[in-house]
Amino acid sequence: MMKGASIDPDVSDYNDHFVDLPPANSSGNTIKNEPAAPSSNEQEFSSKSTCSNDSFEPSVPELDVSEVFDAELRRQRLETLKSEKRMFDKWTEMAAAHIKTYEEMVSIQRETLQ
Repeated sequence: MMKGASIDPDVSDYNDHFVDLPPANSSGNTIKNEPAAPSSNEQEFSSKSTCSNDSFEPSVPELDVSEVFDAELRRQRLETLKSEKRMFDKWTEMAAAHIKTYEEMVSIQRETLQ
């Protein structure tokens, strides 16, 4: 069979770009990768990127602790108010259903007594 040839004709197109790898080193020696010397562009970049003024600090706005605390407190109060409103709305629905049930019960008793 030819190099890159396949039994399946649909696969043969993909094997046209077959790369022949060199045989493995059977002597037991391993190849050591040595770091490549930096190119001139890399050296130029590293010299430009190294500043004499290494005291760069990102500018973060100073936050007053009391302002953060007040904002968190307002957020928690808002959540509490929303929760209380939901509970009140549910309670109102339940009370309305309870009142309606009593009204129906009273009307049934009136009909029974008449």
